[in-house]
Amino acid sequence: LVAVLEVADIILIPCRPSGLDASRAQQALSLIDTVNQARKRKARAVVVLNSCTRSAMLGHIRSELESSGVTVLRSEIGQRTAFAESFLHGSAPVHMGRPAAKAAADIEAMVNELMSIG
Repeated sequence: LVAVLEVADIILIPCRPSGLDASRAQQALSLIDTVNQARKRKARAVVVLNSCTRSAMLGHIRSELESSGVTVLRSEIGQRTAFAESFLHGSAPVHMGRPAAKAAADIEAMVNELMSIG
């Protein structure tokens, strides 16, 4: 993991909207900071909220992460069966047509946002 962190420009940390996942994301960010300091480089780390459902927890976890200085992408990955189905077919939602359109749109929005970060 440290070897990957040494060469990465942007590190994407997936985080479900739960206290445990947010805590683990904070641990990952701490490791990234340690590697950045030791190697005198600055890989950018961002969190993407995934497996999201409509609940108050999503906003709460986003707020907690952002208030602690974490960059959280505006785009979110929904909890969608198309992701699980894509593994069964050895494919990706973007290649699965209309039934997976929302999942494909989630990924496209995330990629576009990441590309704008540079």
